[in-house]
Amino acid sequence: MTTYTRRTLLAAAGISAGAVAVVGTAPLMRRVAAQDQDVNALLQESAAVMGALESFQFELSTVNGTSTILDNLELKKVSGKVRRPDSFSADVTAGLAVIDLTVQVVGIGQRLWVTNPLDDEGRFTELALGDDASGAGSLAALINPDRVFLTAVGLVENAAIDGGEKIDGVETTVVTGEFDAGRLTSFGTPTAGEDGGLDDTGFPAELILERMPITIWIDDAKRVVRLEIEGQLTASESTDVIRGIDFYDFDEPVEIPEPTNVAPA
Repeated sequence: MTTYTRRTLLAAAGISAGAVAVVGTAPLMRRVAAQDQDVNALLQESAAVMGALESFQFELSTVNGTSTILDNLELKKVSGKVRRPDSFSADVTAGLAVIDLTVQVVGIGQRLWVTNPLDDEGRFTELALGDDASGAGSLAALINPDRVFLTAVGLVENAAIDGGEKIDGVETTVVTGEFDAGRLTSFGTPTAGEDGGLDDTGFPAELILERMPITIWIDDAKRVVRLEIEGQLTASESTDVIRGIDFYDFDEPVEIPEPTNVAPA
């Protein structure tokens, strides 16, 4: 069965979007409404499937623009894993001047540890999530996709199916739309429920809650295998930032132990 997007339907009819309001196209509008209902149902089902996972792994990259973490490190790439309900670990590749450094991050419940890339012993330092100066809340939101990005799947507006695409040999349905980050304030606390350094919704208070384009690749099992969001989430990012995230190894065994090599407080 062929799937039609709103853009395809209007183009096939030889009319503009604005003309729909003044031209009698009841059959066309019924088809568009059905398409909207189908894509919204797909997104809600996908959000439920992703929310039910016990674990997954991910790769995050800055596709365009810049994103800065820990005051002066430019976020380039993140390889990590999530274990529900409240744990994640990640290796972060970040730029400092003309060199790339690796920062390890571990989050368990309400605690967050990071390594100092200039420490020869590779020791972790625990950051206080309730201390705005540490940037811990923003760091967790930007590198743990369970915090904001997967939550966005269930909050997409103006969604449309934009064909299909094969990702690593897997057939996917491509959904485009807009993510209104402002809706996070009414959606509640995400899965990884840290509360220190967060506002009363469970998200970092310093997040920029604006509308941004989003593209989601969903496989036949309704799992999100790729997600791309365009837009600034914190003041430390450029306005043209685009980040892409690939998800894989769904429900594979994952262990995230608390770091033992921790620098004295």
